[in-house]
Amino acid sequence: MIELWHIGVVVLLVGIGNTAPAAMRPWVPAAGGAVVLAAIAPATALLLVVLTAIVLTAISPRGLTSSGLVVVIGSFLGYRIATALEMPVDSVAVIGAAFAVPRCVHVIVDVATGKLARPRPAAVIQYLWFWPTIVIGPIHRFDEHQREQRRARWDPQLSARGIERVVAGLFAVLVVANVVTSQWLATAIEALPDQRAGLRSVLQSVEYGLTLYASFAGWSSVAIGLAALLGHRVVENFNHPFIQPNIAAFWRGWHVSLTRFATDYVYRPIAAHFRSHLAAVFATMAAIAIWHELSGRYLAWAAYHALGLAVHRRFAVWRGTDAAAEQSIFTTVISTVVTFVFVMLGFTFTRSANLGAAADAFLLMVEGGW
Repeated sequence: MIELWHIGVVVLLVGIGNTAPAAMRPWVPAAGGAVVLAAIAPATALLLVVLTAIVLTAISPRGLTSSGLVVVIGSFLGYRIATALEMPVDSVAVIGAAFAVPRCVHVIVDVATGKLARPRPAAVIQYLWFWPTIVIGPIHRFDEHQREQRRARWDPQLSARGIERVVAGLFAVLVVANVVTSQWLATAIEALPDQRAGLRSVLQSVEYGLTLYASFAGWSSVAIGLAALLGHRVVENFNHPFIQPNIAAFWRGWHVSLTRFATDYVYRPIAAHFRSHLAAVFATMAAIAIWHELSGRYLAWAAYHALGLAVHRRFAVWRGTDAAAEQSIFTTVISTVVTFVFVMLGFTFTRSANLGAAADAFLLMVEGGW
């Protein structure tokens, strides 16, 4: 729930960020990140302090890169395992951590491989603690942040677009996700008679997917808009995923920054090492699943999408590039509908409490009546 003081803090941080002396301006968004996390999730603020120290140590001239990488990833996996085992772990500690860990991995790996020149500690801190994206993403890259920071200045047009993104994002979250889909649509679906229990089960997955999209894409839009108010252009996180003609295109439009990270740091290394697209795509989807939650239902969801991506790849190779380029409007519409249905049915795994409940939901779709 958004409170008045939240708005006040945002206005204050944006105002200071645009009026501070040039020498101090890069530090204001980082200080804002500390303020935001300290206010909403102190445990996460402490965790990010530790992660920052690990990254700075790992990329130092005498740093142990592999050890730092193991500690960063191991810490996150440890948290996921603890929650999976229902251990008494403060759930608020993971707020922002899921977005911080990929950034830390990105800096450590790219410095170690020479893709990124060893940055100054101050630049790393300013990147990891950038307040508009610290809690909900997107997962932007260090070089992108540096570029935007160098040219950041008050831009009326960019600020106007930023305000539009914030307003549109809040509308998506507060109206579409919190009222239209999760209340009105959900109520209408629940009102379906038992003779249509199969249809009801399918529509519950659709409602879950639409609500998730409206909420996550909405908050991403807010983060992008807030960054724009500071003169920063941040990578988009969603690109019309539900109107894509195939499952590969869906993943290029759904949570774009996470997909990009998983492609660069999971898919490509595994594909290069094992020379296997199938192994790489299953490992990538498993990594994305664990990023969300370490559970049977999420791993099943990952396998479902990995299988879909593998089948699409085989089909695309069989058809050839010329056939794909000459695809008719009718074929495009059909493939878009099929992709939408495939994705929405996949949400059955993640909306269910466990794998058993997911199996029951799928069985109901088949035998429950329409």
